[in-house]
Amino acid sequence: MESCLLSLPTCVARQPNPRLLLPPRPLPPPSIEYNVSYVYHALWAYFDRDNVALPGLAAFFKAGSVEEREHAELLMVGDRG
Repeated sequence: MESCLLSLPTCVARQPNPRLLLPPRPLPPPSIEYNVSYVYHALWAYFDRDNVALPGLAAFFKAGSVEEREHAELLMVGDRG
């Protein structure tokens, strides 16, 4: 390495790619998916009230809540087996 520093124009030091050294990113824990599902469910309940009554927005958050809950359940099954 020191010889490379002394003759820098003739020596090309290669640095390893840091992305290749890192392990793959782990999946988020199911608790995060459940928390997001609870937030979407609370937003669905708010927008589905009679005095707010935005049915399209309520349906959007209801679908998001169901989807996030399914993600959490898949992560739970993946942890077991």
